[in-house]
Amino acid sequence: MQRLLTISILGLILSFISCTTKQDTNQQQRPTTTTKPDKPKIPILGVDDYPLSNKRFRGAAQPETPVFEMDGVFFCNENQVIAYHLYTDYFRLGIFHFYNDAVPTELLKALKLRNPLSEGQTVVPKMNELHKDYFISKKGFKLGDSKEKVLDIYGPPDNQATTNKTEHLQWVFVGDQVYKPSQDLKGKPLAYNSYGHQVNMYFKDNKLVGHYLMNEIP
Repeated sequence: MQRLLTISILGLILSFISCTTKQDTNQQQRPTTTTKPDKPKIPILGVDDYPLSNKRFRGAAQPETPVFEMDGVFFCNENQVIAYHLYTDYFRLGIFHFYNDAVPTELLKALKLRNPLSEGQTVVPKMNELHKDYFISKKGFKLGDSKEKVLDIYGPPDNQATTNKTEHLQWVFVGDQVYKPSQDLKGKPLAYNSYGHQVNMYFKDNKLVGHYLMNEIP
C-alpha cells in the first residue's frame, strides 16, 4: 500500500515537471513583438480674439460714410478702438485694437480705410461704446502691456521691424485645417481650428500700442 502511494506521488511530480517544460518551450517559441514609439505630439495654439459675440456685431451702429474698404464694425471705449474686418457668417478676417488718435503706421495700412486720415483726425467716430473689460483679449492682452508679457506667451517672433520708432513683432502660425505632415513647423504650435493665423504686436517705449490678429479665409 505504501509503495503504491509512493509511485502515485512520483507520477504527479513527473507530470507537473513535464507541463512546466512544455509551457516554457511554448513561451520561447512565441514571436516577439516590438512597440513602435509614439510620434511626438504637435502642440496646439488657441487663436486669440476679444470677448465680443456675433450679436454685438449685428447690433453695432454704422456711420453714414463707411470707414473701411471691406465689411467691418468697430467699438470704442474712451480713446481705444476694437475694429473687425468680417467675412461670411461673421468670420473674423482681421481684428484690430489701437488708440484712436495714435495708430501705428503698419497697422493703419492693414485697416484699409476707405478715406485717408487728415492730420489730427481720429480713425473712427465715437460710436458703439463698450465697457473697458471688452478691451482685453482672451489671452489677457491689453494696450499698455509690456513686450516681455507678449514674448512669454508667443515666444520669439518670426519677423521684426521698426517704423517711426514703433517696433512691430509678427508671429505666423500654420492652421491645423491645412497642415500637412511634410511641413516643417520649426517647433511652433499649430493654430487650432484655423486655416492660418497671424499675430502682429506694435510697441512704443516697450509698451503695447497696437494689436492686429489676422485669420486666413477657409
